[in-house]
Amino acid sequence: MAVFEIILTRSITVTSFLLLVARVQGTSLLGQRENRAYLIAYAFLRILAITLCFFAIGFMPLYAFTIVVFTYPSIACICTHVILGEPFGPFDICSSICSLLGVVLISEPSALGFHPKGSLADNDLSNSAWNFGIFLGLCGAVTLAFATVTLRKLGGKEPTNVVIFYQNGMGLIVAPIGVAIQGGTIPGMDSTPKSACLHSTSSLSR
Repeated sequence: MAVFEIILTRSITVTSFLLLVARVQGTSLLGQRENRAYLIAYAFLRILAITLCFFAIGFMPLYAFTIVVFTYPSIACICTHVILGEPFGPFDICSSICSLLGVVLISEPSALGFHPKGSLADNDLSNSAWNFGIFLGLCGAVTLAFATVTLRKLGGKEPTNVVIFYQNGMGLIVAPIGVAIQGGTIPGMDSTPKSACLHSTSSLSR
């Protein structure tokens, strides 16, 4: 999987579609001036999170990747409480702890005293690759949580198409730089245009 090629293809497809719709409707995708700093920050954090998550997939099974990345709702709740001062009561704390314990139980059950067949010890992936994948996934989850906090700060002041436009516009800037740095492909990973196009097409249905 060629990470930056996928992001670039997706960004080109979605941005072109949004520009076409905006032209037909006669609307602007730039947003209000006072919100642009938040839009740019959100877009950068979102693209960074997607990049980290895409890289993480190459180092761990899909089920483990999904579990690790979806720690971000709990992290986002904590961040919104600390940064934005949103309520985070005892029930919220208990729910977040249970959620994180569930992540540990499924991704590394031996940490909680369980040793089911098919756990990390029985997996074909090496411990170092697995751990690096978990690290990348957690970094992606934390970054995604901060992106969510930034979006929350906007408070729905901008329509969804403007937010998506900034996100994919940032992809048009970041992805070519990533492609240039990695020399076009990631060694040992599939870089066929077909896989990038399939991902780009699927992103439009979300």
